Amino acid sequence: MKERGLGKEICSFLEKKLVFFNQYLLMTNQIKEAYAVNKDQYPGALLSQRQACIYKIERIDESIKRMVGENPRRLDRLSEKCKTIIDGYLKRLKGIMETVDLVDQELVNALGADRKDMKAELLKLQDMRHAAQGYKGRREFVPRFLDTVR
Repeated sequence: MKERGLGKEICSFLEKKLVFFNQYLLMTNQIKEAYAVNKDQYPGALLSQRQACIYKIERIDESIKRMVGENPRRLDRLSEKCKTIIDGYLKRLKGIMETVDLVDQELVNALGADRKDMKAELLKLQDMRHAAQGYKGRREFVPRFLDTVR
């Protein structure tokens, strides 16, 4: 009977985890869209919301680990119906995680290309600054006369 309660609790945690992963996917897509529209604006608010989703997912994972405890064989005693439901949640989570991974890769590639362009532009500006400094005259120190009275 205790395993039935365990199965329900695990299912409820996985359902919450699925909701947070959907929010995470939504935030990732919004970051991608915001970056595509305006590359100069930093999406700090969206990143902080996405990080909050990660934190909540980690807390759910810790709760599940604590619930299962040191005896993972307790999961073997769950009913087949409960195992099927849990397996369905896990498959949906895996699908969402794969989608998020693809979107994250697109973002990383886009940001990597922009980073290379920005780095090349900064190096060009640095070279121009060094060239301009080369044309400047050297500072001469004010001569000191030894015969002056102070």
